[in-house]
Amino acid sequence: MIFNVATLLSKNVGEKRKHKFKLENFSAGKQNFIDIVCKITMLKTHKNILVYGDIGAKYKDYCDRCLQSIMMNLETNFEEEFISFYNIEDTIIQNKFHGSNKYVIDIYNQIDLYEILKDYLVSVIPIKKLCEDNCLGLCKICLANLNLKKCICA
Repeated sequence: MIFNVATLLSKNVGEKRKHKFKLENFSAGKQNFIDIVCKITMLKTHKNILVYGDIGAKYKDYCDRCLQSIMMNLETNFEEEFISFYNIEDTIIQNKFHGSNKYVIDIYNQIDLYEILKDYLVSVIPIKKLCEDNCLGLCKICLANLNLKKCICA
């Protein structure tokens, strides 16, 4: 997910480059995503590169009510500006800036989309993960899955 933007940086403001890539899997901490598809557009701004696009992925987890395994389709779009390391002239400021900003065009004129994928995919994982909207959950007494059978405990 590393792109060399040296040729784009030498172009006129407004020049675009489009890319599409697929990843079989992607890990972001404890979260694992599969079948990632990303369409991006890189736009040359005055001194930097604006990167925007769409991300789609599948995410496997468990229903919060019935504990059944579920596969969720996640989709999001993003827009971030990558700031050129060389546009900052003071070396001390460069060092502080590089450590504090995740979206930087490095000294080799490359951008890494790892942080964008991580930040945006993790942000669209639902807080409440359900197999279906009307999931009945588990019986509090016998732990039977109420979606599959009627419980006699009530």
